[in-house]
Formats: sequence, structure tokens, C-alpha cells
Amino acid sequence: SILIDLGAGTTDALVLIKGAPISTTSVQVGGNLVTNDISIVLGIPVAVAEKIKVEYGCCWPQLINPSNDKEVILPGIGGRAPEVIMQSKVCEIIQARVAQIFTMIKAAIVKDTKDTITQLSGNIILTGGGAQMEGVVELAQAIFKTSSVRIGVPESMGGVEEEYRNPEFATAVGLIVANQRIIRERGKSKKSKRGNVSAQAKNKDENVLKKIYCKRRKPKLTHTCIDERSEEPQVAGDFLSKGFLYESAYTQFLSDFCLNSAFTKFLL
Repeated sequence: SILIDLGAGTTDALVLIKGAPISTTSVQVGGNLVTNDISIVLGIPVAVAEKIKVEYGCCWPQLINPSNDKEVILPGIGGRAPEVIMQSKVCEIIQARVAQIFTMIKAAIVKDTKDTITQLSGNIILTGGGAQMEGVVELAQAIFKTSSVRIGVPESMGGVEEEYRNPEFATAVGLIVANQRIIRERGKSKKSKRGNVSAQAKNKDENVLKKIYCKRRKPKLTHTCIDERSEEPQVAGDFLSKGFLYESAYTQFLSDFCLNSAFTKFLL
């Protein structure tokens, strides 16, 4: 497929094969040259020529016939009276330049892709301000010799206003969409990193706790203590050797045990 952006100063193309971009190319001609041609041929200011191009522009003469040929009024300049011409004449001026632009961009694509253009399925998408001109699809079909040519219109992104759904804003909308994807991917990456760091920290904490609380030790107690309540001699090691007490709990247990015992002297 080929994506062609018909801009004011340049015409840019992106070539894709099986969804992957393989080439980008640009020619330094665009809609401004069309305006300049109208201005020179009709002898009118550039601003007036731009207005006529936007309102009456057409680049495929076959779309105009005597029944729909419109009158175009040229303003008087330098004391000259206003003049009336037909839209078909304006179309002839525009068609020559736009055909040249398509021919140049096609040659640039063929040169840059080394004839891989023959592998294309024939899909050509036109965007940019120049894509709004009447007859541009038909002219592109004739130059590229394919019927699979269409205007690229940005899809709806929600919101009340949808004026952006215009080929003129396709590049701007595309940049916004691409930026949203980048931000979304960065957010996923940060969440993933935070999750990994949290998991590592949690595992580290758990390992420390295991070392502190879960390490079982058999204390080396040699003295016998007598519980005042039972008055029966008991070896403190018997309480601890069963492995029910963690190291921190062992310290508290030993303290309470000795405070409530008749004998408080023991060895670790």
C-alpha cells in the first residue's frame, strides 16, 4: 500500500508491504505550486488564486460538463473590470500540475523501492489538504493505473466536535494517536517495573523475616528451673527444643519464664 500526503509545500509518501513500512520519500512540490499556477495564468493575486482553488478546484476535467460548469468571477485589479471564466478552465490549469505531482511521487517511490512497487496490492490512500480537491482520486487512479485509491479520513476519537475527521488533519491526528500509544506503553512498562521492584522487596523482606523469626534453634540450657505454680522441676530446653518458638518469641518466653520461676540463673 502507499500513503500519500498531499501537502502545501511537499508531497510525501510512505510505502508498506504486508503492513510493514519499507520506504518513505518526498518531493518538493505541493499545493502551493497549484495556487501559483492559477495566479500566473489568470493574472490574479496569490490570495485570490488560493480562494478560487479551494472553492472551484478540480483536477479531473471529465467531472465537469456543460450542465454543471460553474462561472468563476475574477476580481478587477488595477482598474480592470471583473472577469468571468468557467470552472473548466481552472480545472485545466490545476489538472496539469497535480498530474505532474503524482508522476513525480510515483517515480520517487519506484526509485527508492527499486521496483518493489510491483509487489503492492494497489491500495493507495490520499491524505492532506490536497486530498480534498475534487477529482483527485480519479487522477491518481489514472497515474498509478489502479482503481484502489481512496481518501484517508481519520476515524472518530469521540467528543462533540468531529471537524478533525478531514484528510487535512490526518497527520495531526496520527501523531496524537501515536503519542497516546507511546504513553500507554510507557505506563505499562512503569507498572511492570514497579511490580517487579515490589515483588523483589517483598521477597527480600520475607527472607529477612524468615531468618529472624523462622530459624529454629535448640538452646543449650543446662540449668533446671522450677515453675512456682507447678513446683515441679522443668528443663527450659524442653520447652524450646520442640521448635514451636521463633527466635524473637524465644527471647520473650525465656524472660517471662524466668521471672515466674524460683531460680533465674541459667546458661545459654
